[in-house]
Amino acid sequence: MINVNKTLVGVCILAIIAGVALHAEATNSKAGTKGGQFLKIAVGAKPAALGGAFAAVDGDVDSICWNPAGLGSIKQPQASFMHSEWLSGVKYEFAGYAKPLSEGRVIAGGITYLGSGNIDGWKDQDTRSDFSAGDMALTMGYGRKMNEKMLVGANVRLIHQKIKDSSAAGIAVDMGILCSTRVKGLMIGAALRNLGTKMKFENQADSLPLELNGGIALNLPKLLCVMDVTIPTDNDLRINAGIGYQLTPRLNLRAGYGSDNDLGDGLSAGIGINAEVLQFDYAYVPYGDMDNTHRVSVGKSF
Repeated sequence: MINVNKTLVGVCILAIIAGVALHAEATNSKAGTKGGQFLKIAVGAKPAALGGAFAAVDGDVDSICWNPAGLGSIKQPQASFMHSEWLSGVKYEFAGYAKPLSEGRVIAGGITYLGSGNIDGWKDQDTRSDFSAGDMALTMGYGRKMNEKMLVGANVRLIHQKIKDSSAAGIAVDMGILCSTRVKGLMIGAALRNLGTKMKFENQADSLPLELNGGIALNLPKLLCVMDVTIPTDNDLRINAGIGYQLTPRLNLRAGYGSDNDLGDGLSAGIGINAEVLQFDYAYVPYGDMDNTHRVSVGKSF
């Protein structure tokens, strides 16, 4: 009889290997701009403050947008809400919920929305024609604890984008794996993200921003150190790293760096406040002359 656990792990590893091959092909063929770029914006104030390195962090509902394997260690229902003041007045929102079904089996759902608000437009020199643009993704995820050292997970994402009177829709999946090591508190993880259909606006169809992400996380009693390496199909390899320090039982300080932030110096910072009933997180990520971005997340475990 086939061992189901080994089969699931094998499928996950094969998918990640396939992602590497797809990346190599796309890079060698000089792939152009991808669709669904909003999928690359960091979800959650905590991950953003840590420089966007979250592939090897588990036990957080935000993992549904980073590495769904991290959902597998959630032990009680968890909800998270994020509001982000993005560049040029754009708003970015996220709401997520995770619920354990049984020991080591967790389902989760999340929705992200990027809204431009009103955009000035003109039909001609004398006729004004304002419009708006919005991107939305609905994600359903599943994480499972395979054994004491391994977590696996996957999700499916429905994507919709609209610009004025034109719209596009698509479907994507993420797959991931997380493993603990012999070093106490050290986790390694890998995720293949945004594998799916093309986004087609009228006669223009673009592939999604497929990327292979690997990371490590060292979680000590008062210290969290994280680092991710990401291979995207539409850009150069990027490195993200961050550190969090528990100053008091209720206050965490965070800082990070992301090489993908080429508009600023790549630095980020934030805090986390544990108010017992709720968890508050804040992240500040500057983008040079473009603007400064702010994220606020509120989380609760039930």
